[in-house]
This record gives sequence, structure tokens and C-alpha cells, in this order.
Amino acid sequence: MCPNHIFALNLTNSTFINSIVGIESRSSVVTKINLKGMSDMKIAFSILCILVICTLAFASPKVLFEDNFTGDLNEWRMSSPGWEIDNDTLTFPVVGFSDIFFGEEDWDNYNIEVDVTPIAYGKWGSVRLFFRMNELFTGYGVSFHEGGYVVHSFLGRYDDYIVLVESKDYIIKPGQKVHLRLEVKANKFALYADNKLLAKFEDPEDTYFEGSIGFRADNSAVIIEHVKVTSGN
Repeated sequence: MCPNHIFALNLTNSTFINSIVGIESRSSVVTKINLKGMSDMKIAFSILCILVICTLAFASPKVLFEDNFTGDLNEWRMSSPGWEIDNDTLTFPVVGFSDIFFGEEDWDNYNIEVDVTPIAYGKWGSVRLFFRMNELFTGYGVSFHEGGYVVHSFLGRYDDYIVLVESKDYIIKPGQKVHLRLEVKANKFALYADNKLLAKFEDPEDTYFEGSIGFRADNSAVIIEHVKVTSGN
């Protein structure tokens, strides 16, 4: 039955109750449905509702990581100083270069949601969202810059990469806040901005299947808000 939720059906036959519920002693929440005197149709409908609620409970994605930046940065790993918390945001306030990461290297399928606001781009500057990255700088990155965006598969150095997708059709301008969502499953990915699909793409080489998540100020200044990572299906 549903985790942390038991439905106690009030019938005259306690054996039937136990066969339906079975784990009442392990429940933290009890919802009573009085079926005594109800028609078979109403009973069937009540049980169907229970099954639907149970299905939704099991289908809910697990939150792997969430940060609204009301505390400190102890869970984050920086490549160099400069990142700070300011007014409940993660900020790299001066145009420059730095990475910041969180998560585990064995994370595989997940969805990332975050609000990003570039403050300024320097020459050839960009704001980057990393995913499935490890400490050897192998993994993937989505870079937003003044001319559009590009998705790279990094092979160990910032200048050693393969372009998976590139577009000039969507630009995040300085001062523009955008809600990004990236869905990562096996070798297939989907990128959204403000709930609009920007691109679906894949890595035909099936290069990386696990890794953590991070951001880069790449000769830029940026504000990061409301980071949330949930498990994929």
C-alpha cells in the first residue's frame, strides 16, 4: 500500500480490513473511509481513489538536492573564491572565471530546475550549467552567451569538447531572469527555458552516464536562484 499513509476501511468484517490494510501499525497517517451501508459501486470507487493516491505517491520524484540560499555554501565545492550568498541568491558578482559544484558523482538520471540571471558578459563570456560532471572535468555543459547557446560534451579540459547542439535562436540577455529546466535520462536530454522547449538532443557516443551538477561564470557575472534536482524516471 501507500508509504506513510493507511486507509482504514470501517467494515463489519475485520478480516477484510486487515487484508486490505495489512500494515496499519507502520503507518503515520490514517484516513478512515466508512464503507458500512455503501453500495458496491461506492465501495469500488473508494478503493479506486485509494489506488490512485498510492500511485501518485510512488510516482512522485525524489528530491536529490534543493537550495534556496538562505544559509551557507557548505554543500558546494568552488574552484576559486568569489561566489557568495546575497539576498537569498548565489551570486558571482564580478565578471570573471569560477566554477561551483554540488551533488554526487554517482547521480545518473535527474531533472534540474534553476533560475539564472546573467549580470554581465565579458568578451566571449557565457554562463554555464554543468551536468554529469566529475572531478576530471569530463561531462556536459550548456553555455548561454550573447549570441545564443551551445551544449558541449567535455573530454577533460575546457578547450577539449564536442558540440552536441548549438543555436542562435535563444539569448539570455544581461538582467533577464530565466527559469531553466534540464531533463537528463540515459544519453537523451531536453532543455527548457521558462517552460518552453528549446532543444531535445542526445550524445550518440553515450559518453557519460553519471556525475554531479554545477555552474560556471565564464568571463561573466551571474545570479543563481532556487536550485532543485529531482530523480528522473
